[in-house]
Amino acid sequence: MKYHWTKIPHSDRLIVFMNGWGMDASILEQAPLPAGWDVLMFYDYADLELPVDVAGLKERYERIVLVAWSMGVWAAGRAFADHDDLFDRAVAVNGTARPIDAQYGIDPDMYRATLDGFSATTRDTFYRRMCHTPERLDRFMAAPPSRSIESQAAELESIMVQTKGGEPAAICPFDRVIVGKQDRIMRHGNQVRFWSDRAPCRVLNAPHYPFFDVTWEELLHDDTDGR
Repeated sequence: MKYHWTKIPHSDRLIVFMNGWGMDASILEQAPLPAGWDVLMFYDYADLELPVDVAGLKERYERIVLVAWSMGVWAAGRAFADHDDLFDRAVAVNGTARPIDAQYGIDPDMYRATLDGFSATTRDTFYRRMCHTPERLDRFMAAPPSRSIESQAAELESIMVQTKGGEPAAICPFDRVIVGKQDRIMRHGNQVRFWSDRAPCRVLNAPHYPFFDVTWEELLHDDTDGR
């Protein structure tokens, strides 16, 4: 696992952001960060060893919020299994703890076909489906991930190996779930089915890549409590 820090002076609030498959820090150029928050972003789940001593974060920050997107939802369950008291709030976006599953995630045959034929063309097709519209795709490609095809393929394969067997990852104490109704990567019905008895689920008219449709403020703050 890799990480990227974005820090501002004297901040006492932290977003731990578990990124999606194939991504890197470029995503932070596309989605303006909220004022007053540091961001610790993790990505590349070829392995799930945390490269940061997260246990010490509680001593530094008064408030820590987890935002996990796509494969980052599954990775968060694995990576933070022993740190479930770390977060004051945990938000899952377009992901589940069973990411390769015909009922609760991505169809395994589709995932395998993507891996077997993975190339720059396959990746670009994924980006198109992820963004859903040409306008969103153009915005995304203005600052695309700088990951190599080889590193993305290795991550794709590693996730498949790590999820083999169909058992769900440990689930972080997510207290809010956001699902994009236009998600063409992980069907929104599968996500709703997974979370139905686990956490409150809000369905929005957004694609798999939600960051042009949902602001960080909306991810961080509940509709009712204003935190």
